[in-house]
Formats: sequence, structure tokens, C-alpha cells
Amino acid sequence: MLHPKTNRFKISVVAWTPGLVVLALVSSLTFANVSFAADEVGQSGGSSSTDSPTERVAEPPSKSVDNEDEEFQDRIPEQEGTGVEGSVLETSQSGDDDDPTERDPNLVTKCQIPLGTYGGTKAISGVEVRFGGKNRYQTSAAILAHVKSKPVGEKSALFVASGRSFADALSLSALAAHTNWPIVLTAVKSLDPKVREAISKQKPTHIYIAGGPNAVSKAVENEIVALAGGAPEVVKRFAGADRYQTSAQIAQCFEEGTRAFIATGRQFPDAVISAAPAAQFDGAVLLTDGFRLSPTPKKVLGILKPTKIYMIGGKWANAELDAAKKASTTGATVKVYAGKDRYATSVAVAKAFFGTGKKPVVFSVGTDFPDAIAGAAIADFYSAPIVLTKSKCYPASAAEAVGIANMRILLGGKTALSSIGATKKCVPPVLIIRDPANIKVLVNKKNPLKPKTFVPKLMALSSVGVGGGEYMQPEAAKAMGNMVAAARKSGVHMEVWSGYRSYATQASLFDNYVRRSGVARAETYSARPGYSEHQTGLAADMAAPNEGLYLSAGFGATNAGRWVKANAWRYGFIVRYPEGYTHITGYIYEPWHVRYVGTAVAKNMRDKGIKTYEQYVKAPAAPGY
Repeated sequence: MLHPKTNRFKISVVAWTPGLVVLALVSSLTFANVSFAADEVGQSGGSSSTDSPTERVAEPPSKSVDNEDEEFQDRIPEQEGTGVEGSVLETSQSGDDDDPTERDPNLVTKCQIPLGTYGGTKAISGVEVRFGGKNRYQTSAAILAHVKSKPVGEKSALFVASGRSFADALSLSALAAHTNWPIVLTAVKSLDPKVREAISKQKPTHIYIAGGPNAVSKAVENEIVALAGGAPEVVKRFAGADRYQTSAQIAQCFEEGTRAFIATGRQFPDAVISAAPAAQFDGAVLLTDGFRLSPTPKKVLGILKPTKIYMIGGKWANAELDAAKKASTTGATVKVYAGKDRYATSVAVAKAFFGTGKKPVVFSVGTDFPDAIAGAAIADFYSAPIVLTKSKCYPASAAEAVGIANMRILLGGKTALSSIGATKKCVPPVLIIRDPANIKVLVNKKNPLKPKTFVPKLMALSSVGVGGGEYMQPEAAKAMGNMVAAARKSGVHMEVWSGYRSYATQASLFDNYVRRSGVARAETYSARPGYSEHQTGLAADMAAPNEGLYLSAGFGATNAGRWVKANAWRYGFIVRYPEGYTHITGYIYEPWHVRYVGTAVAKNMRDKGIKTYEQYVKAPAAPGY
């Protein structure tokens, strides 16, 4: 793993070594840090000075976040800042730039921010700790109270960002953690009482706000100034024309030679995930527009001159990685850390930067950003990664992170993230339908008809041009008529040998098969009464009379059998008992037995390569009764 910071500011400002720069291609947020805490001594893994110039650590998917992100894109405003031209950072901090000997040694970074130190007491390993409140603002206040940052010298800093937009807050949280201060979140027009109380106690001398008045209003700024005593030395806003320029302004506070973490600014998860390593390794977070290196972050790379760049999440073309390397002007090593979804990406980042041994893990819900952004300080305080999870269970892709957590640090209230979000594995939803009149009903050896003597509404197949005197449910009958007609137009003749069967008919057939083959053998090709799909009026046994085959495995090799296998899905039918799946369906290969499930389901099964209906509805296998 990579080596985390070693409180270089707390020992000596002169001895401080350059921190890290995190470039985040994010659109608007920062997630709660999951605490895969780094050990006291560095562990193997991660990057080193011998890394190849451009390397993909994990093969990035087309997106590092799943389709859930689509619902959050509407929340992202086009602009968080207020018309500040360009991304070059103003240097309005205190201190005489012309005479370094007169500078306060406890004012650090290019922006001369007061250095802090964490004064809180860490929780005991093995316990579950929660930092939350009634809302996102109170959660940030709770984190501030726990880490108890205090100034190294006489001056202190307060970092403030909107709790409604992740982009500004994400980049600012990295700068705050770099100087050992937490970030507090606010509504646009008012401070939460808990946040107001925390500011009043701290009385900061330096105030840093992310975003323009549309993000944090002038009224809120004035209230903060009043709570700080009315005359703070510095009140600075980082406010560019858009989220990318605001991110760039903040990043330029970092020293040259830092590492860079890059994530998309269009969606929040990747950027939020980068908050923990950025905090732990003193890195700047830069947002970029999509999975490409847009002009603003490219310019900042040239200013920061990082030697290591990490692209967090997403699919990056080699040309973009080369562009980042070139923009750094240092020949920086460029790596991609990504997973199949936001949860897997958070685990990949946790392993790379914090190792795989037992450690604290900070868990934050993966469907919203505020708690994770505020949690950057907690991740830094506990030397822990941020791992994303779901509200009431953890996804399979996060299982590895759950397994190594010797302390679960939960961000947000219980409504946002319950305790089982970090202890209970998510189970895929079961789609089993038991209504016998529903075309999607599951009938097998574990799921009988209820009642077993169910009789459906029926339609004669002869009414839709299919001879043989059989019946099916009306919707299935019409689909069968269309299928048989289409096959006929293709020069393939087939007919329905058996359609609907009553309970009594199925009982008689099953008894005959038992007398002929014995119970064990009979149950491999015939259902007990009450357990047969034929009783639903949705199943049919097809025959190829012109080819002389009825109810035989050889039907699959006939023209009719091949046509059914290739085209039945178009009419809403599936071959219900495919070859090689007896251990799931409970029946031998029956290429002649088709079941109507509707065109949507049949097409979905075909497109996804799902062979059995049990697998489609995520039901347990039913090899026996």
C-alpha cells in the first residue's frame, strides 16, 4: 500500500514534505470515508517510485458507477460559482510574500492557511461508531466535535461548503484535511443551529468558503463572520465560473510535487471515493468534465507538477492518461483505480491506498454525497478509507471491505445508513409470482399451483388456426397461433400435441408413468398433479408430425425443433426444460415443452443468456419435491 502522511506539519513546518494532489473528475459530491485504516508501518502494494509511467491497476468499466447515477445527474447545477474568470488562484492571504522570514511558520500551503492538529480521542478498535445528526449539516458538526481540531499556533481555520452540491465541497474537504481541519456544511441561506454553535465555540481567524453566493449566500457568510467574533483576518471564497474552475482554484493552494487524484465531475461517487486517500496523503482533488482531461484541470496539473496521478473510476482512454502525464511536466506516473460499480471502485481504492489488513473502515451510503464529504476528516483522523455501501445492506462488491473492518465507522443517521448496511449482505430481489392466473407464475417441484386444482380461463387453439383440439389461456393461445403461422410461412410445420391439462388428467397421466417407470424415473419427465405447468394453460408440448417426432429429445434436431429454439422468444415462449439443467428444473431435457411468459421476459432471458425460468426469477433450484 502507499505510505500515509506522518503528521509532518505537527513536528516541524520546515521538515514538511510535499503532500498529495487529488484530481477528481466529479460532478458534485464527496462520500463518507470508509475506514480501511492504514497500519502504523507501510504495507506492500500500491504505487512506488518504480511504477511504470502509465499503468492501469484495474481494468475500468465503461462507467465506474452503475445506472443509479442517472437519477442524481439532475441534481447537479451547471454552475456552483459566481462568474470569476479563469482558474488562477488569488493570493490574498496574510503574510509578506517578499520576505519569507516574516511569515508565521504555522501558516502553511501556498494559501497560508493556519495549521491545525487533531485533538480528539479515537474510539476503541472493535466497536461500531456512528457520526450523524438529524440532517447532513448536523452530521458535519458531529464530526467537527469528534476530531477536535485545534490550532498549532494562534490562528485557526474554518472551511465551509454547501451541503446541496458535492463538487465545491469535495475539493475543499481535501484542502481542509491537508491542514488538519474538518469541513462544515451549510444550507444556501442559513446555518443549522448545531453548526452555528460549533463555529461560535471555535472563533476561527481564517474562513474559507467554497462556491459563490448561489452556493453559500452572503447572509450565511456574514453570520459566520459574526460568530467568529466579527473581525476574522481572512475571509476567502473559492468561486470559479463552474465547478471545474472552483476545484482548480482550491487545488492551487497545494504545494508543487503533490500527487493528483482525478475523477469525473459529472457524477459524485468517484470523487467522493477519492476524499479518503486525498486526505490521508495530503492530495488535492481536481474535477474534470467526464472521463477526459479537460482544459482547466490540465492547466492546474502544469502548476502543481505532480509526480504521481491517480484516475479514480471510469474508463479512460490511453490518450487521456498520456495527456495527464504530459500536462504534469514531470513525466508523472499515471494509474487508474476502478471497479465494475461505485462500490467496487471504493474497495479498489481502499485496498490500493490503505492495504488489505484489518483496520477501521468508514462506511457511507453510496446513493448520496454529503455525509461522505464531511467524513473526509474522520477518514484522515482514523487513517481509514471511504467505502460505499447501501442503506440497509452491503453489495457483494463491498464484501471484501466489510471483512477487513475491525472498526465500523458509519456516517449519517440511521435512516440514511443503518447498522446492517455494513453487516448484512444484500440479497438479489426474488421475482417469484405465485398467482396461477398470472402469465409469469412460477410452477415447479418447489412451487405448486395454489390451489392445486386451479382451472384457468381457456381459449380453443382452433380459433387461432392451430389444429389438434387443444386449449390454452387466451393470451398464450393467441401467441401460439402467431408462432405456428410464422413457422408455417418459413416452411416449417408443427402443431400442439398437448396444451391445457386438468388436475384429474395430470393425475391419471402421472399414475400411468409411475406404473410404467417407477416413481423416481417418472418424476424426471412428468409432474405430480398440482405441480404441472400444463394446468396453468400456459404450457404446450410441440410436435413435428411431418418429421415423425412426438415428445422425444430428437425433436430438438428437427426443423421444427430448431425453429422453436431460435424463434419462440419472439412470441413470448421459452423452452422450459433446456438440456443440461435438470439440477435446476428437476426435469430431463424436453425441447418440445414450451412455456408462455410474455415477449418482454422471453426477450430478456434470451438477451442475457438466462437458460431457466428459475434463474430468471432468482428462485432456488427445484430438482425435487
